[in-house]
Amino acid sequence: MIALLAQLSAASRANYTSSEVTDVDFSPLATHAFHQAFEESSPTDPIIRTACMWLIYAPTRLWANIQHKRVFNPNHNELVLTMEMWNIWAEGLRKAKQSCRPETCPLVMSAIAKMEIAQGESHVEGAQP
Repeated sequence: MIALLAQLSAASRANYTSSEVTDVDFSPLATHAFHQAFEESSPTDPIIRTACMWLIYAPTRLWANIQHKRVFNPNHNELVLTMEMWNIWAEGLRKAKQSCRPETCPLVMSAIAKMEIAQGESHVEGAQP
């Protein structure tokens, strides 16, 4: 299910001048997965796998959200995506790589690679999805 939501989010068009999120952009859900996986103590293996799925299937959308400092929930608990958050997620993956279960390690490695590719593509091509 996470893979489907991430793919829909990746395919959706984002308006970075508005805080509205389209009906098929589920990327705000990714921030919850990342918070649970990388900002809370002792994340479980399923939580780490969930965060990895978002990064494997929607890395470009997530990186674009960071680049544009996308704002979610502007009327409630405002969440602004920042480079600091991206770095926390990347560090969390590096830590998870050191202690992940054998069935989770390939997902962690793939998520790390997808993050690096998404970040590298924007630096090389100046891309802004």
